[in-house]
Amino acid sequence: MSERIKFKIKIGAPTNSEQVYLEGEGIECGVMIAHALPVYRHKDYPVYQTRTGGPFCVSLKASGLRVSGTNQKLVFSKLEDAAEFGSSVSALYALLGFPVSEEDPRKVLEFAKEKREELYEPMTSLAQQYNGVLVTPETAAKADSEE
Repeated sequence: MSERIKFKIKIGAPTNSEQVYLEGEGIECGVMIAHALPVYRHKDYPVYQTRTGGPFCVSLKASGLRVSGTNQKLVFSKLEDAAEFGSSVSALYALLGFPVSEEDPRKVLEFAKEKREELYEPMTSLAQQYNGVLVTPETAAKADSEE
């Protein structure tokens, strides 16, 4: 697997009054980057940082959208697992003609909604293969209460 690199990607809609970024360390996986989840602190605006440890996720480099295949958040406990997932999903997206170089996240989401049926099964299967966990507000609250 590739080495860790420093990155800075655009996040948020281009209609915002100011462009917002996410920067940190991650592993490039084709048109995506595997990285730790962001920490959204007001003092860091407009350049947010990733956490120093996990959990990890995968984002499209051009639009900054996180990859999950559902409206839930997909996270991984290991950066390497997230990167392997990202590499596999890059190939799936290429097959489907996914607009991975589109910078406007709204256009990417539109395409994803149109291709929902073709995306959902392979994405969840790949997520399970690489030990990904879909997190909903309910499962996050349950995990917090078990600690």
